[in-house]
Amino acid sequence: MRRFLLLLSVALPVLTHADSAPSLKGTWRAYVTTQGIVTGRTDTRYVFGDLGWAIRDATGAHPQDWYRVEDGKLLLRPAADAFPAGFDAADAALTFNLEKDASAFGLSMPGTNRHALRFEREETRPELSAKDVTGRYRLEQRRLGSDERRDAPFTVNLAADGTYRLESLPPVTAPYATGRYEVHDDTLTLIPATPSGGLWDKPTFFPYHGTLVYESRSAAVRLIPLPKPDSPKP
Repeated sequence: MRRFLLLLSVALPVLTHADSAPSLKGTWRAYVTTQGIVTGRTDTRYVFGDLGWAIRDATGAHPQDWYRVEDGKLLLRPAADAFPAGFDAADAALTFNLEKDASAFGLSMPGTNRHALRFEREETRPELSAKDVTGRYRLEQRRLGSDERRDAPFTVNLAADGTYRLESLPPVTAPYATGRYEVHDDTLTLIPATPSGGLWDKPTFFPYHGTLVYESRSAAVRLIPLPKPDSPKP
């Protein structure tokens, strides 16, 4: 991760004056976007304090240097050891695009105009349980690079016994129409009774804004929960 930060470093003047910028204090998680749509997530989090910041990932927390907001941009100064020997890093910082409402900030991935990193504030670590995911969902597919959306001609029923079924009239006869599912930490995995290629080859989903997003870099698919039937009156 530090090597990735290094590749994106640019020379900027050190800023020391006070600023009435919005507070970024807290933890921000990195998601992967494909042509502007969230299609994946990473284990990397940026943690901001009163003055400094740190990178937290599977290997632990790695303290960095200063940060600040200037003219709608987020400037991050990495730790000194992120730079190669002999490089004068006195004025170096990273530049991120900060959204107007300060709800997210992003960075384009080097070498491609398709993928980018999007950081969103994470109040608590999202976790799932079998009880949380039980229910019926519509499966929405979105065309990358556009607002075009369409629903699959079936609903996905995640039963309380750990099995799933694709439901429609007439019934779905594809071999992957039934199977089981597993929930581990913040990941839902569908395991078809007869795995198929593409989406139905053991797909994994992660929670994002009340939906479950298919982990992919080439497709934008998500499960959107359908309203549950009203509980019977006593």
